[in-house]
Amino acid sequence: MRPGRIFIAVVLSLTLSAFAANPEQVDAMLKKGVEYLYSRQKEDNWEQSPLRLQAGDPSVTTQWGGLTSLAVYALLSAGQSPQNPRLAPSIEFLKQAPIEGIYALGLRAQVWNLLPTNADIRQAALRDGRLIFASTKQSAGTRGFYDYLPNPGSRYDHSASQYGVLGMWASAQGGYEVPLSYWRTVDAGWKADQHESGGWGYAAGPPMSADSCTLTMTAAGVATLFITQDYLSAAQGAQCRGNVTNDSIDRGLAWMGGHFKLDDDDQSGLSWPYLLYGVERIGAASGYKYFGELDWYKIGSDYLLERQHADGSWTNQFDPLVETSFCILFLSRGRAPVAINKLTYQLSVEGQPREAHWNQRPRDVANLTRWIGKQIERPLNWQIVNLNVSPKDLHDAPILYLSGNQKLELSAEDYQTLKTYIETGGMILANADCGDARFADSFQRLGQGLFPGHEFRELPPDHPIYRAQFHRERWRNKPSVLALSDGNREVMILIPTSDPARYWQTQAVGGHDELWQLFANIYLYSVHHRVPTSKGRE
Repeated sequence: MRPGRIFIAVVLSLTLSAFAANPEQVDAMLKKGVEYLYSRQKEDNWEQSPLRLQAGDPSVTTQWGGLTSLAVYALLSAGQSPQNPRLAPSIEFLKQAPIEGIYALGLRAQVWNLLPTNADIRQAALRDGRLIFASTKQSAGTRGFYDYLPNPGSRYDHSASQYGVLGMWASAQGGYEVPLSYWRTVDAGWKADQHESGGWGYAAGPPMSADSCTLTMTAAGVATLFITQDYLSAAQGAQCRGNVTNDSIDRGLAWMGGHFKLDDDDQSGLSWPYLLYGVERIGAASGYKYFGELDWYKIGSDYLLERQHADGSWTNQFDPLVETSFCILFLSRGRAPVAINKLTYQLSVEGQPREAHWNQRPRDVANLTRWIGKQIERPLNWQIVNLNVSPKDLHDAPILYLSGNQKLELSAEDYQTLKTYIETGGMILANADCGDARFADSFQRLGQGLFPGHEFRELPPDHPIYRAQFHRERWRNKPSVLALSDGNREVMILIPTSDPARYWQTQAVGGHDELWQLFANIYLYSVHHRVPTSKGRE
């Protein structure tokens, strides 16, 4: 089953809003939402109880610090400066807050990755990584899961466990060295708890019936398995033996496709703002822009446009502070420019479509995009796209990335989509996985078919691509780069033999710096040395 195509069934269960949230409207929603969060601030935090474990509602006191963590996370994601006088004291509060609850810790761990790195932030990230790791259940039948608070008991649920895993993911990105055994344990636990239908329920253990599966918990399960797959399959694509596949993920996505809906009366018992954040986490972990042919971000932002209150809040079932924060986190996905679209494609073999080896390195582009964002000091997105949409829909990013180790045999429809994409300003970058000559040769023939009379040639040493930010003459190893120009600009670029995606996948930077710097230069060249303003904008 192809993960990029399995959400087609969602069209049967989703009533699209009559609204259309364009980037300006998304910005306006974010601005109003941000002001609402600030209106709920109490001095330097958002807590309902001024002290941890103060007498009161246990659901509040056990997750003390969580409201501030969630609000700060949302505000930073929305582009608020950590130096903002309204926000800076709250960050200082979080650095010192004695947080224990798993939800609260998982959310606070997200904050540190959105701040400039210094000694304090590194220590905060390491501290939270250690706390979350120490809270992981270890007894038989519970391994890899979490309860509301650290305890040796057998209770756990998939909601708290999702936030534990998200916190560990953030901590790993912040420098905490998570043992590989942790990801193996989490992966095995979530797979064991998956219902045969593909879904997950809230309670511990596998759902007793298909009816106990929920959208929110299935979104949590899918996102979790995408995260564990990243760590457990990092080296799997080194030998180019085909796409990395995961039956549990495919079944989970298929379940989502048959049940997904946005409803003010969410039958799962949890709110649609919570669900939207879970769906956004699938997008962050997997890179998929489309569920089938449906743009999940557009669907969600349209829904939010219709339902934002005059004061800037959103509310469904819980505190508007919580639900507004989740909605801001969903919408903030659209703030960062998309640097690169990774293409899922098929081969046309004797007139029949067949899955191509497009995803042998599932995290190549994800790791590369994060690295470039750090170099230019601006967050960047990436996403996976397919050719079942219009060429216009591919222009979220200036670069369409195509990889594989097979001879390219595309359908006439795919051929035309790529041609139109290039002619309307796009660039295609191709990597021959494992230096495969069949892929490299067929990509060159594709380019010559698209642009008759134009030939691929080795980029000259003084080409602007080699001087956009990192200079070629400083590279110890100088990879071969072939490019085809339409007479005005480079429109197709091929890396035929160096196989940088192998090092992007495994995050091997040292000793292979030029393979990372090369793409940073290509990206900057593609946007004429200017970072685009946001997702979906020209």
